Amino acid sequence: MPPTRVRFSGGYLAIVMLAGAVGAISVALIALIPAIEVEPSSARGSEVIAYLAQLRWQGISIPLVLFAAAVTYNLGQMARRWIDETAVLANDEGLRFHPSIRKDPLGWDEVRHIRAESRFGAMQLHIRTVAGKRFRITPCDHDEVRALVARFAAMSDET
Repeated sequence: MPPTRVRFSGGYLAIVMLAGAVGAISVALIALIPAIEVEPSSARGSEVIAYLAQLRWQGISIPLVLFAAAVTYNLGQMARRWIDETAVLANDEGLRFHPSIRKDPLGWDEVRHIRAESRFGAMQLHIRTVAGKRFRITPCDHDEVRALVARFAAMSDET
């Protein structure tokens, strides 16, 4: 049987990366430039940002710098997914995952269940192992997730 490839949904990644980049730059500017004053507003979380902006050491808000660094790290992970968009590759031996997922390859004998779920417009791939571990990969291409679920169902019916 030819390999089944499930790609990350690039459209969602691009939107989230753009919003994340704007957010990371904004928080970094607030953290590094003491002249930027942050006033709490009705926006959710604005009180936390305003409070953290006041916690400065030699003019730098360390908590906001750390937050901006964490967002930037996650943006890097998303960029890796955008460049190499293969989330899961299923072949005759089992499943191989994108490096950003941080999962070792699974043989088919280790996979108990695979299912698809659409949430907020994004397709999620749910995998449960024989050892009882569960994990979710999102956002994925709708049709390719369904093809992988069908492949697993066909393999399960054969045994």
